[in-house]
Amino acid sequence: MQLISLALDNFRVYAQARLTFPAQTTVIVGDNAQGKTSVLEAVCALARTKSHRTNRDEELIRWGAEQGTAAGEFRRSARGPVSLRMVLTAPETAQFLGQPAKQLAVNDQPVKGPRDVIGEIAVVVFSPDDLALAKGEPSLRRRFLNVAIGGIQPAHLSDIQQYTRAMRQRGELLSLIAEGQGSREQLPSWDQQLARHGAQVVLSRARYVAQLAAVAGRIHRDLTDGAETLEIAYKSNVWREGADQASAIEGVLLEKLEARRSQDLALRRTMTGPHRDDFALQVGGNELRRFGSQGQQRTAVLAMRLAEAEVARERLGETPIVLLDDCLSELDEGRAGRVLEQAGDATQLIITTTHLSEALRGRGDAAVYRVHDGQIA
Repeated sequence: MQLISLALDNFRVYAQARLTFPAQTTVIVGDNAQGKTSVLEAVCALARTKSHRTNRDEELIRWGAEQGTAAGEFRRSARGPVSLRMVLTAPETAQFLGQPAKQLAVNDQPVKGPRDVIGEIAVVVFSPDDLALAKGEPSLRRRFLNVAIGGIQPAHLSDIQQYTRAMRQRGELLSLIAEGQGSREQLPSWDQQLARHGAQVVLSRARYVAQLAAVAGRIHRDLTDGAETLEIAYKSNVWREGADQASAIEGVLLEKLEARRSQDLALRRTMTGPHRDDFALQVGGNELRRFGSQGQQRTAVLAMRLAEAEVARERLGETPIVLLDDCLSELDEGRAGRVLEQAGDATQLIITTTHLSEALRGRGDAAVYRVHDGQIA
């Protein structure tokens, strides 16, 4: 996959910007807070229908504008070219006009929603905030899995949505029962829905983590020149090593939901299921979250992101676009060079940085853009 061109109008700091991407590597250079990351954010938003930096679409609209637009032209080896467009309207204005605040189009044809866009283009993005994947809360790692799997297996997003809906409705019923207004006899039907969709979520995650772990371990060894070993292990309260059928996981989840009903009623929420899952990162047998240095955490997450790209290529038969947001500045030249080598010559890289390092200068015929105060040259 390759991004050919990008057009931004009233998107973040850009009143208007037009970029082309003729080379496999594009480097966007500039000081902090000038608009470098907004370019990557636009590419990510086109592919995923939402930003990787915020859940509030209105924040993508340039200050003082009522509407912002991002549009991209992409080349795909297997399915031919595709164009994506996102038009965002300030909520108050959209309500006044009687139109959606977010409008999406594929090949200039309006589509109903994210399901019609996700899967058209695959992107992998590394940002400084990704360090939280190593040291942050489990919810961040669950989100990583959902986004990564959803980009190559869109049905996973539907499973997540249905599981979340069943869990919310089961929670409402638990509250009603605790208040004497509901019947415990209604719980088994919600348990069955929760278990059915939850089993699919768990199975998809377990399979993905196993594949990711193998690839990330190899990449990490190369990045550290063989000095360290990265291990990634899926942690679930309903999945055990070797469980490769959704029906088996569904049965375990049903049993645990029934066994823990009294606890759930007391707490008025469901305490068992994939919404409490996690995965552990270890380097040299030590838990990275507790014992890893910031440099080790950064290298491990970089390895995981590069592995995400390789797994996507294996699953899709196409190489995703890799977006690296100021990730090389904290690495020494040797390790930065190895990161670029691991990305591979077939991968389109779009990299932001505050300065051109030797590793970037050695990246063949890289195209270079310079950004200052929302202006690109």
